[in-house]
Amino acid sequence: MQGRPVGVIVHDVGLLAEDQADGSVQADSILTFRKHLLWAGFISVPLVASVWLGTRDPWMYVWSLLALAVCLLPVAIWRVSSRPTLPPGLGRRRRRRQHAVERTGRLAEGMEPA
Repeated sequence: MQGRPVGVIVHDVGLLAEDQADGSVQADSILTFRKHLLWAGFISVPLVASVWLGTRDPWMYVWSLLALAVCLLPVAIWRVSSRPTLPPGLGRRRRRRQHAVERTGRLAEGMEPA
């Protein structure tokens, strides 16, 4: 280990963005999970084939479904955690209106102000 610089990279807990060389920040997208999705597709092929061919071995389904869950769970967690959070107690119509205003900066046609 002599002659090699030792460095530690510290990230804030919960930070889901990477700093780019020019200082901009890139948020996560579905492409962040492309390997998870590729593995999920790879695992789904034999699972669908076993159903189509009528395989009766339950352990094949258990292991395939478990592996599929492991592949898709990070994507599901990302989608749930990246949803905009609105204050509790707002009605469905008011939440939609508030979300539309936050997203576009103005009310959509047919929506009335609160």
